[in-house]
Amino acid sequence: MRILAIDDEPFIRELLPNFTAKAGYPDVETAESGAAALRLIADSDEGFDCILLDISMPKMDGIETCRRIRSLPGYARTPIIMLTAMVDKNFVNRAFEAGATDYATKPFDLTDLGTRLNAAEATNDRYAKTGAEPAGHLNPTVPLTDSSDLADRRRLLDTPTFRNYLTQMSRDTLSQSQVFAVTIEGFDTTPGQPFDPSFPVTIGLIDNTLTETLHCDRFFMTYTGGGTVVVVSDRTGFKSVSQFQSDVQFLLDDRYQKGGQVPSLPLNISVGRPIRLNADNVANVEKLFEQASFLAQQCTVSKTKKTDPISFLLRKLSIHSWRGK
Repeated sequence: MRILAIDDEPFIRELLPNFTAKAGYPDVETAESGAAALRLIADSDEGFDCILLDISMPKMDGIETCRRIRSLPGYARTPIIMLTAMVDKNFVNRAFEAGATDYATKPFDLTDLGTRLNAAEATNDRYAKTGAEPAGHLNPTVPLTDSSDLADRRRLLDTPTFRNYLTQMSRDTLSQSQVFAVTIEGFDTTPGQPFDPSFPVTIGLIDNTLTETLHCDRFFMTYTGGGTVVVVSDRTGFKSVSQFQSDVQFLLDDRYQKGGQVPSLPLNISVGRPIRLNADNVANVEKLFEQASFLAQQCTVSKTKKTDPISFLLRKLSIHSWRGK
């Protein structure tokens, strides 16, 4: 695996090749800035299989560098591991929104860095076999190769990246966060079945409706299969599960009736009770996913008690007012 390590500190640029070599990855080039890294990538015939990227650099910081690398041909799915001494939630969120797939904290731990490099290599191997972009991992039946396939891929993470995001949260961030699942009734993507062309539109529509209804600035989501989307958000996202579910369903119905880029059939969803995150439950992410999915499947959309338009608009105005503070 060919690695490009980007850091403005000379000491780190000397240290990283030694660390990666001990982890079994000796093929490393270094760059002292985002601009230098972009030149190296442009001039490289072989390309790079993994990027180690310092988040805090002068002029072009790691987040902007990550965003620019993601826009380059051939780098939509390259693992990008952010290097940071900061565990501030805002920096972490911005990094994942820009396209990071993982991050390692300074000072480096050789075992931890090696584990993340191994995971990056496994990711490359998986995509080499399937030909899938990161979003394609969400639906194993087909690759999604165009960023326009989904409405906003900043919040839509592939499942390994979503898992990395959860497990790397600081203790303070965990205490302020929750996970819940949204189940799309009758919607499934199973390996071996023909690709459902409504998949990108459906996931994009769920993303848009959550953006409109969640009472928080940022959230991330991943499609885990079986018609289930798992979401992580601030605990302020919503207070009433039934009301939130009704609001999401109302907005989905409204958009379907208006037509445009919507699935061929109306979507019916159920929302599970949120699970507060802590060090214990993020230690077993698969079990956490199963629990969130189970809670969503226990809920059904009430057809007799729907959100009325005036009530929904009033709540929507309150959300926008809160975000404007």
